[in-house]
Amino acid sequence: SIAMGQEGLRFVVFGATGAVGAATVRALLGNGNGNGIRSKAVFTVGRRPLDVAADPRLHQIVLPTLDNMDKDQDTINQLQGSVDIAIIALGTTRSAAGDAAAFKKVDVEYVAAAARLSKAVGA
Repeated sequence: SIAMGQEGLRFVVFGATGAVGAATVRALLGNGNGNGIRSKAVFTVGRRPLDVAADPRLHQIVLPTLDNMDKDQDTINQLQGSVDIAIIALGTTRSAAGDAAAFKKVDVEYVAAAARLSKAVGA
C-alpha cells in the first residue's frame, strides 16, 4: 500500500495527449483543487509533448515511437524509483487507427508495454 505523505505521490501517465490523459495530467497538477490529489511529480510518456502551462512537477518523456518503450533504457532510468502510481490512458478507435492491426498495436501492445514498464520501475 502507498501512503500519501505531505509531499504527495509521484505519477506516470501514458497517453497524456489524448482527452482522458490530458484531463488526468491537468487534475494531477491542479494543486489539490478539490480533487483530493496532491502530486509531487507527474511524468508523461508519449510521442508528443502535452501542451500545458509550465510546472516544475511535470516531466515529459517524448519518444519517437512507443514500440518497445518498456525496453528503452533512457526511459527506464528516468522513471526508476521516481514513480508510485502509473495511469495508462492509451487508446484509439478503429477508424482513427486506420486498420485492425494499428488498432491492436495501440490498444493491446502499447498498453501491455506501458504496464511492463510501470512494473519494472516500481509503480
